[in-house]
This record gives sequence, structure tokens and C-alpha cells, in this order.
Amino acid sequence: MGDIVFVSTDNHKKIDWPLARVIQLFPSKDGHVRLTKVKMKNGEYLRPMDQHIPLELSVELDTPKNLRSRNGLLRKGRV
Repeated sequence: MGDIVFVSTDNHKKIDWPLARVIQLFPSKDGHVRLTKVKMKNGEYLRPMDQHIPLELSVELDTPKNLRSRNGLLRKGRV
């Protein structure tokens, strides 16, 4: 909850998809979230999860400090 997402719509181009904040999750009987309540500038709506395109991933990843570049050479840097 609290994630900022684009809400995909069939009648708009991708550049015109509205932004929304996820304010409530509705899990199904199998425990997976398939429906959410989102708040957009013109109100609150129930939307299926497959219409959400997240702006940011809220997942923390353990990434190594030494990363390989595209050409395969080892490079060091902050992640």
C-alpha cells in the first residue's frame, strides 16, 4: 500500500495514463491480491491489479559492490 502506479486504460495512450496511489488491497481466497483501491486526482476507484504499472519497485535487493560491465570487465562502484 502507498505505492505510486500508472493505471493503464484502453482509451488512453501510455503517456496519458493517470497516476494513482494504492490505498487498499483486496486479497482473493487464495491469498493473492487481485483487486486494489486506488486514489486518483478525481476520486477513488477499484482497479484490478493487472492494470497497475509501478513507478518504483519497493523491493530491497542485495547487490554486490563489484559489478560486471556490459563488456565483461569487473568494475567497482557504489550501488
